[in-house]
This record gives sequence, structure tokens and C-alpha cells, in this order.
Amino acid sequence: MGIDHIITSPLTRAMQTTCIAFAGRKDVPDIKAMPICTERGAHCQESMGRSVLQLQADPKLSRLPHFATIDWKDPTLHGEWWSVGDDDGRYIRFLEYVKELPYNRVAVVCHWGFIRTLMSTCGNEDVSLDNCQWLRTEWDSRDA
Repeated sequence: MGIDHIITSPLTRAMQTTCIAFAGRKDVPDIKAMPICTERGAHCQESMGRSVLQLQADPKLSRLPHFATIDWKDPTLHGEWWSVGDDDGRYIRFLEYVKELPYNRVAVVCHWGFIRTLMSTCGNEDVSLDNCQWLRTEWDSRDA
């Protein structure tokens, strides 16, 4: 597979994409749900999330491959965790988090607004993706 770690937004549509994209693979690495990579615009209906208990109890999600293995231990997954979507400082914090990971190849399943702003933060102003489009990027974590 070539991926050491997976980070997913806890918004339902990202978790569905994560589970479906890696379905049928037996060598799926750890999947970590992290609000830091949720969509921006927390006040918009489509960017509002659900509690971890609601997500875990959702029968449609719980039937998806690999859903049961998602790590929900991120300390920011409480209350209205999706409100982090309006925090512009999270892009630098995300890069700092990834820099400290003991992995070389990390898949991040998230949202257009997050990717666009993250890439802009890294000096790539013109990144805009379609739904479910993959973006492979490399950077030296020492520069993050």
C-alpha cells in the first residue's frame, strides 16, 4: 500500500471516504480521527459534525470496512469539535503534528477547504481539487 498512517476528518463524509477507499485491503495502517483537518466554516450546516458517541452508534458507519478500527482518542474530539474549522492557526499546528509523526507516508482524508488552505500555507497557492481526488505531495518535515 505504501501508507504508514491515515488521518481522517471526523465529518461523516470523510470517514465514509476513508473506509471505502481502503476497503478490501488487509494491510491498512492505523486510522486516526482528528478534528484539526475538518472543513472550514463551522457555522455551515454541511461542516457541522456529530459527537463521537453518535458517530460510533451510526449503523451505516459502523458497517463500513475499517470503521471499527478508527482511533478516537484525539483530545480535541469533544463537545462541538467541528468549531475548530474556524481556527486559522490549525494549519500550522497540523504541519507541526505531522512533522513529529514517526511515519514517512501519511494519508490525510479531509476536505477541499482544508487542503486548499493547508497547501497555501505551504506556499502552493493554486491547489484546488475535485471531490475524492487524490493529491500526492512531498515535503521535508524539517521545512514544515
